[in-house]
Amino acid sequence: MKQTILLLLATCTFATTWAQEPVWMDPISRASQWQESIYLTAFATEEIPKNGSQSDAQEKLYQMIKSQLSDGILVSINTKTELNISIENTATNERLQQRSTSVSDMDLVGLKLDNYYDKRKKSLYAFGYVSIDELTQYNKGIISKNSLQIQQNNQQYTSTSQKPEKIRLLINNKQLLESIQKSINVLNALSKPHGAEIHQLKITASDNSQKLDQLFGSGTVTATDIVTRLHGELLLHLPTGSLPLVRASKFSYSSSTITSPYSDALNHQLKNALSEDKRITFSPEGKGQLVGRFFQNSTQTVFSANITAPNQDIISTTTFAVATDLIDTQGLAFLPTHFEVIPNLSNIQLSAPKRLAIKPAEYVSHPLTVSCSLDGKLIPNVPIDIILEKSGKQKIYKITTSSMGQAHFNLDNSMVVPGETYLAKIALNLGQYLSLSPQNSFLKEVQSNQKTPETSTELVIKSPTVYVQSSEVGISSPLRIKVIEPAIKSGLSDLHYSFVNDDASSDYDLIIEAIARKGQTGEIATLAYIDATVSLIDKLTGKEIYKNSFFDIKGIGATHDDAQAKAFQRAKTQIVDDITYNLEYKR
Repeated sequence: MKQTILLLLATCTFATTWAQEPVWMDPISRASQWQESIYLTAFATEEIPKNGSQSDAQEKLYQMIKSQLSDGILVSINTKTELNISIENTATNERLQQRSTSVSDMDLVGLKLDNYYDKRKKSLYAFGYVSIDELTQYNKGIISKNSLQIQQNNQQYTSTSQKPEKIRLLINNKQLLESIQKSINVLNALSKPHGAEIHQLKITASDNSQKLDQLFGSGTVTATDIVTRLHGELLLHLPTGSLPLVRASKFSYSSSTITSPYSDALNHQLKNALSEDKRITFSPEGKGQLVGRFFQNSTQTVFSANITAPNQDIISTTTFAVATDLIDTQGLAFLPTHFEVIPNLSNIQLSAPKRLAIKPAEYVSHPLTVSCSLDGKLIPNVPIDIILEKSGKQKIYKITTSSMGQAHFNLDNSMVVPGETYLAKIALNLGQYLSLSPQNSFLKEVQSNQKTPETSTELVIKSPTVYVQSSEVGISSPLRIKVIEPAIKSGLSDLHYSFVNDDASSDYDLIIEAIARKGQTGEIATLAYIDATVSLIDKLTGKEIYKNSFFDIKGIGATHDDAQAKAFQRAKTQIVDDITYNLEYKR
């Protein structure tokens, strides 16, 4: 129902006098003709600077006149109301109370305004007055008319079975009661009897509030019921006149900025309902906002909505609670995705082995497996952070549980070094799970009140073991001290391989075969050559992960023995460079 807006100026006359000075310019004449027992009067003046606007100055003075008159009337309205209709003790409602009793909402019925410009002094004067008797009769009429309307609303409330209509009638009663309270305060300020039965009005206000709360604490509460109350109570405190353009924003869960299918539907219905009021215009370019929020405690869901000005001041607001188990969502998801875990966050369990010893060859076949469960039931699609920590340095990796509620984390050579031990810290990434940024205030609040699920695993990265079979034969006999084998062992040790003397316990077999042969014998130099084959076999699969043959590696010396020694040295360097390069960069 459209709120009835009383004209601020029921009767208002404007006159501009440029010649004869009006009688109200004289203080004695003003006091005589507009006696304070009959009229409320106000006088204001302002000097107009060069190039100043007289029309702007006139409007400013008229606002000052209205403010003076209102201050004379509303001497007690900003105190606690006699009917206790409004919610007390919140900053928001204090601001609303101040706004609702501002000059813009004061009905100065019969206000007369006049002005006079003194060219010599370059000053503009304004005078306003209003009849006390006219204000008295007007406000008595408000009390009488509204009291009758409340009785009629109560009769309709009893006769209707439609909850939205009951809500509308009770909210209208709140509006009528507040208007009665305002008129009582005006009459008290004017020292005029108001004739209202204060005790009965208090009972009516209390009964009205109880009935409204009961409607949201029993039966079924639909989205229409909630929108009817949001809409009615927002309009209840809107000022008269036009408002800044408003842009509709989200109806989000608390301060998370995340909506749900249910709250999106609620926001759409509320915007449509508010659009029917001529004071509100929704536009993408609007600087004002419609901001809706809802959140749950153990038994209730609290809904709130604000209409704010471009400077973020609250123009109108409402907040009320609904019994959660009574809300009919019509099949729409009530909470944003995954938000149902928030109350149970401390009950979520992350499970992983306390210790995992693994070799590089097992990186693919033996991943670190993490399970996520709530009350014994595995949870799918949960983002998890794996933080690998070593010597104070950290690397973060992300995994997500599958439809089976498990996630697998495969190590690789870029993450860890064989022969080292790491700590894998495992934690649920709550922000990603709730689609909230790490800076979101709601996320920070949840994290400060509840512990995010986490666990840890000690990762022991075992060095792969190698058993070596080598044959290094010189021109005339096997080498007494091998050259290629120790060089390869040194190179592979740098790649974190270790060597064992038991073939049964090794992961790899390294086979080295090298043989020297004579080359040409000359007067100046003698040649020798090395032919070699090296292979590294993965014993688990039987595959050669490295194999290469080297031919005609030449050595030059004074004798064949000298040339052979130099050929083995060249072969050592060439073979080590090739095998380490292939194992580190090409595998």
